[in-house]
Amino acid sequence: MIAVELIAAKLIVAKLIVAKLIVAKLIVVELIVAEPTTAGHYSTPVLDISRGKNSVQ
Repeated sequence: MIAVELIAAKLIVAKLIVAKLIVAKLIVVELIVAEPTTAGHYSTPVLDISRGKNSVQ
């Protein structure tokens, strides 16, 4: 059971890392294409979602 939990934890961490990379790309694109205020507005809800996932663990 411990091994299964470790694998599950690693998958969750991997998903969070991938999500952060995607968010980082979106922010970079927003900064290049749009105004910085748009990027700031775009990044806030995503960070809130990731915090929610962290608290569930």
